[in-house]
Amino acid sequence: MLNRLRTLIRGQASAAAPGRDLKESAAGLLVEAALVDGHMDPVERREIEGALVRSFELSEAVAVGLVDEAESRAQSRPMIFTASAARSIATLITPPAFR
Repeated sequence: MLNRLRTLIRGQASAAAPGRDLKESAAGLLVEAALVDGHMDPVERREIEGALVRSFELSEAVAVGLVDEAESRAQSRPMIFTASAARSIATLITPPAFR
């Protein structure tokens, strides 16, 4: 997913379906953000699908498919950055006076 984003940013998107790559990348990033706590609840899923529908003028069915695909990819890899890791990092970098 990150390689696809780099390619899009550098302007090297595939001529075959450049819009599809952007939509897939957006769905992937939103799903990854929703999964930071280890799961994506139905409210988060609906919000992501709605954002994709509005931002890319997609049908609901296409948005659902993009989210399903992104979630499947995300869950097939080990999660490197979790909510507990984020809390640990925040604790380490927050000055004692602000804890």
